[in-house]
Amino acid sequence: MRELKDILKQAADRNASDIHISMGDPVMLRTDGRLGKLDETVPSAQDFGQILKTYLSAEQLLALKQTGAVSLVIPLGQEGRFRLFFYRKNGGYAMAGRHFPAEIPFFDELRLPERLRTLLGKPSGLILAGGGAGSGRSTTLAAIINELNMTTEKYIVVLSELAEFCHRSIRSLVEQRSIGSDVASAGAGIRAAVSADADIIVLDEIHDAETLGEAIFAAQAGKLLIAGIRAEDTTAVYKRLLEFYEPDRRAEINEKLSAYVQGILAQKLLPLKKGGRAAACELLIFDQAVRNLLKEEKYGQVLSIMQNDKKNGMVTFDDAMAEMESMRLIAGEE
Repeated sequence: MRELKDILKQAADRNASDIHISMGDPVMLRTDGRLGKLDETVPSAQDFGQILKTYLSAEQLLALKQTGAVSLVIPLGQEGRFRLFFYRKNGGYAMAGRHFPAEIPFFDELRLPERLRTLLGKPSGLILAGGGAGSGRSTTLAAIINELNMTTEKYIVVLSELAEFCHRSIRSLVEQRSIGSDVASAGAGIRAAVSADADIIVLDEIHDAETLGEAIFAAQAGKLLIAGIRAEDTTAVYKRLLEFYEPDRRAEINEKLSAYVQGILAQKLLPLKKGGRAAACELLIFDQAVRNLLKEEKYGQVLSIMQNDKKNGMVTFDDAMAEMESMRLIAGEE
């Protein structure tokens, strides 16, 4: 089998979003959401052993042996970066990789809702970015950081388990900190950023109650915290946050969230007519009516407000897809 870096570069050249390498199976690429063979090459146990020896440190090899999985990011110069996830399967090994381009996309390039720009100007609070696996959430967070970096003079701390994009300070001071090496945990990283007097904190994902508690603490301390969360739509994002807690604490957390969240973005990738994919975005703005309904867990009525309050910048998925259809970016339903 060829060198892994050569295979990754070929995947990047083909605009593949993902790559799958598994012992005994052909190398597969995901392009525009569809899987297909790179070629007929089938990696052997010897091939995989060489990959592991070349790309994993002694500590990472030990983690793979003990836990069955390990992740890392490798840079490929002008081809960008790949996040690699190695794991055991059926007595052997496999790898899933995701490609992130070297050039960070611009806010307008992703066609993010214009009202989101206003939210990014808020001095404090929580802004949440939702989406399922493979929805482009990481790319959107990178574009948001890039927008803030180019248009504001702020101290921005970016916390992530793996640095999928590399940000260089432009008008703002941008510091990237790795969870697990630079800081012990996401929560510890948030608290450290508050102590260091960061203006804006960006977190790749909130995935537990401890991290959410520290995020609320940051908002209470007058910081703007922007974070990803794995959920399919805006109300699902809000419900997911409450689910981190036991039922007897949810009323308390709901009260805090409804007070400090400024807005929720959610997205999903759709195939374009010309090839490639683009995000359709839903945006929920937290005005007083929305805050009151969420405190009462009247999620269906929140959707009604989104459908009827376009002048405030609310966007539903139906709105976003209709606009993409009118621009002939995607095909309408038959």
